[in-house]
Formats: sequence, C-alpha cells, structure tokens
Amino acid sequence: MSWVWFLKFKSETFENFKKFKVFVEKQSGCQIKTLRTDRGGEFTSKEFSTFSEEYGIRRELTASYTPEQNGIAGRKKWTVVEMGKTMMKARAVPKKFWVDADSNSSISSESFAHKSSLQSYSIRNLEG
Repeated sequence: MSWVWFLKFKSETFENFKKFKVFVEKQSGCQIKTLRTDRGGEFTSKEFSTFSEEYGIRRELTASYTPEQNGIAGRKKWTVVEMGKTMMKARAVPKKFWVDADSNSSISSESFAHKSSLQSYSIRNLEG
C-alpha cells in the first residue's frame, strides 16, 4: 500500500508529514519506526529531527544524488509519474492536470499489484 500527497511548496512537508503519520498509523494500526529521506532541507530541519526523536522514529538519510538508495519508493514515484505523463499524452490533456493524472496513475498502479505482496510491503516498512 502506498500513499501520495501532493505539496505545492516544500515548506509544507513537515506539517503534512505530521498529518500523514496520524493517518497511516490509524489506518494500519502500526507505528512508523523508520523514515528514509533524501538530504533535502525540508527533511533535515531541527523541528523534523525533534519530532522524530519525540516519537521514536529512526531517521535514515540517503546519499545525495543516489536514487538507487530509494528502493521501492523511488521506483514507485518513477512509475506513477511516467504513467501520469503517458495518460496525459495519450489524451492530449493540458499539463495543468498533472496532479490528477499522477493521482489516478497511483491508484491504477496499486490495482496491478498482488494484495499479499502489498500487505507484506506495508507492514515491513511500518515495522522497520
């Protein structure tokens, strides 16, 4: 299972992560134990670090410019974006609808996956 949250500005990351944490933990019944991010400023702020320590979330920062360290999340993002671009090009949809296209491609890509593999993936990532 995966979730896609669209942000207009990177500065919205921390506030949206707090909402995301509550949502995911209520939906799954599990706590987030590890968060792997790039070294972007939106993830390395003092408030993000303090919040992570407060809730016992281990932080893993990937090396700069190494998308291969993103693993499943990186491949998922690439798949969603490419599917969205393909859908938009196939129907000559204006670029201003990219959020809708990516949102639909995220939902579509979930339907391609096998339920048991999704369940084991989501539990493994939530439990660390």
